[in-house]
Amino acid sequence: MEAAALAPPERETAAEWGDGVVALGFRVKASSRESPSQKAGNLLEADLRSHWSTATNTKEWILLELQEPCLLSHVRIYNKSVLEWELTAGLRYKPDAFVKVRPRCEAPKRDVVYPANHTPCRYLRISCLRGNPIAIFFIQLYGIPVPGLEPELQPVLSYLLPQITSAKQPPSHNMHLQLLKDIASRLTPFLPQIEVTSLFHAPS
Repeated sequence: MEAAALAPPERETAAEWGDGVVALGFRVKASSRESPSQKAGNLLEADLRSHWSTATNTKEWILLELQEPCLLSHVRIYNKSVLEWELTAGLRYKPDAFVKVRPRCEAPKRDVVYPANHTPCRYLRISCLRGNPIAIFFIQLYGIPVPGLEPELQPVLSYLLPQITSAKQPPSHNMHLQLLKDIASRLTPFLPQIEVTSLFHAPS
């Protein structure tokens, strides 16, 4: 009975978030602080017997790195005692250039899910602005993996994303999603040459 009480609420499989959306693997790349017995790595386990805590009350953060780039669909956070936070994401490790997934807002207690609207993502930063103290039980991420997706492909992504999200076909038959994956996987090795060529031909 005690173990059941400590378990987080059950959720359906990732399919509930939409076609092609799966649970995403990630690691903790960095954090501003962690207390000795509440390590940042505890965020990876959906277990209410452990959590990440900074043992402080203001202006802390944690940075998550996904196993591969994706179109981020939803962020689930099982909050312990954060009072206010902001979520930002990006494809490269440049937090200053990240886009907002969730603007600064009050942090609901316990289980909350934020839609991320298929934001291109490899890194997710959770800025915890206030807490009593700052502490989170666990985090789960959901999205569509797109290996090789890079910021240079943003024009292609901007064109294809509306078709990807509005398609009624399953992922394996979603022509625009498959096209994006093909472009990302095939073009990525040539991006350095494309950047050099663009710089060489840029007007002075």
